[in-house]
Amino acid sequence: MKLNFRLTCCAALLLCASNFGEAFADEGYYFPSNLSQDHTPQKLPNAIRASVRIVNGHGNCSAALISSDGYVLTAGHCIKECMIKNGFAEWTQNSNPYYEIFRVTAQSPMKNPCTLAISELGVQDPDIILVGKGFTAFDDAHVSQYSPEQIDEFVRNQDDFAILKYSLLKNVPCVSPRWTEVLKGEAVWAVGYPGKNIRAEGLGSNGQSEYISFGKITQGSSESAWVKSRNMSAAEIARLDAYYDKPSQFRSDMDTYPGSSGSMTIDQEGKLVGVNVAIAVSTAGIIYGQYFSGISVSYRLTSIRDQIAQTFGEKKVDEIFSCKN
Repeated sequence: MKLNFRLTCCAALLLCASNFGEAFADEGYYFPSNLSQDHTPQKLPNAIRASVRIVNGHGNCSAALISSDGYVLTAGHCIKECMIKNGFAEWTQNSNPYYEIFRVTAQSPMKNPCTLAISELGVQDPDIILVGKGFTAFDDAHVSQYSPEQIDEFVRNQDDFAILKYSLLKNVPCVSPRWTEVLKGEAVWAVGYPGKNIRAEGLGSNGQSEYISFGKITQGSSESAWVKSRNMSAAEIARLDAYYDKPSQFRSDMDTYPGSSGSMTIDQEGKLVGVNVAIAVSTAGIIYGQYFSGISVSYRLTSIRDQIAQTFGEKKVDEIFSCKN
């Protein structure tokens, strides 16, 4: 289990953290009822109803209902074990310096390949409609040990999302999409099911209770306290930025944690703008179980839309995101 960069779902932990950029003064985890009015986005009750928890056999992940008819968005690594078990993906792991590469090899869609239960709705065994081509996790603390060619490969293999279809779900609450890009400094919220941390508001979080986190869009690693503490060179910082600030994803200073993977990222209007996939740039000495504050990484909804359109056509985009709330 590596300490510095882990997938945020409980099954495949990807931790990180460092206060970065301008943030809300009282950022953190909150039960929906404890969130102050000043930090509450519009249509939050709808987003709360559309947030669900997927049990994947190895842990829990968060997910979002994105249509009235059972389409669900989560992080691709939340179904990693299912994909590998069924021969739909390849997995490579190296221990020193740490990296993990997951590549999807199957054609979409895939009919009921595994049990991915949404227990609160009483459904399981979805069709896998589309999965990003893969993801790579690596240890930020050893970024100097990866060649520029490796970093380029890591960047190319960073499409960490999955769209599932639960055919038994009809007329369910859902979150509506936003098709314009989010910008640096814009407020965002994560709604999901994180695991326990030592911030006071999160002590009771066990991956089975819904929490909300909020922050602002950030960019770049040079101001990170963790980066400064390691006296990283300009080349090393550039490698981190190439990985974390690629066009298909964005960073924020929201608090996210193992179990947050797949949680919806929403804007001030309560519209979906991305899906949480990772936390980046660890604080020195961090250990699993401690509180830590993001840089949280979200995969852009616009990038997911483009891949759906390229694979199935524009009509499929309208079908998948047909939220009738």
